[in-house]
Amino acid sequence: MNLLELLIKTKLDLTKLIVIRSGGDASVYSDIAIRPIDFLKFAKEDLRAENDRGIINALSNAKRAIDCQIDIILDDIGINYTEIQDSVTPFINCFEDKNDLSYKLKIVQGLNLAPGFVIGKYRTLRNKLEHLYEIPTIEEVKEAIDIAELFVRSITGYYNSRLNDFYITDEKNYLKDFDYKKGYEISFRGGKFNICEMDNKNRINEIDLTPKDSAYFGLVRVMNSFDDSFEVIESLKILMSLLNHPMPIKHIKATVY
Repeated sequence: MNLLELLIKTKLDLTKLIVIRSGGDASVYSDIAIRPIDFLKFAKEDLRAENDRGIINALSNAKRAIDCQIDIILDDIGINYTEIQDSVTPFINCFEDKNDLSYKLKIVQGLNLAPGFVIGKYRTLRNKLEHLYEIPTIEEVKEAIDIAELFVRSITGYYNSRLNDFYITDEKNYLKDFDYKKGYEISFRGGKFNICEMDNKNRINEIDLTPKDSAYFGLVRVMNSFDDSFEVIESLKILMSLLNHPMPIKHIKATVY
């Protein structure tokens, strides 16, 4: 049984969904040894030299801090950052391409991993690096380091507040005090989702959703959007679209508890 079959079998009302937040786990699953904070430290140390070599190295290390943070978060959610798997493409195609972001940054933006203004600031930093034959000023490099630090802190904040255990039910099955009769218990660990159909606290059917399935990324986006009910609904629409659910996605509604 796959997720689409499970959704159809359970017959939850997709126009009256309820998403219930539960526990969290700030653990990061990545084998990358060097960390973004190390590159930020190098950048700040390089800048102290106040010569051309130090300025250029500081700017490069600011970019490396961001690139490293992007690869760590992709690795954590099960994306091969050295050779991104084809299953990501249908998810990215759900979004209009109105800018010149790198493919990895499109994934970060699509998954709601960083605010749009932080993404925009990164583009500014990248544009500065494209003109490396012009020596940037110290003030420009200080700004670049600030942008990198803002980006890293933004992603770190995501880790620290991530709620990767949650439930989905509908208004008919919702009881009170975050309890429900019928729905799904969903847990994210080690780069995969475990989705269990629940009926009066009994585990009925259980499936895993992995990065091999494009719908996985839609569910990651749901998990990353709990602080914004509008984005949760948009994420559910993306998820149902990736699943080719027969219901018109414009009718999907949800309340977040």
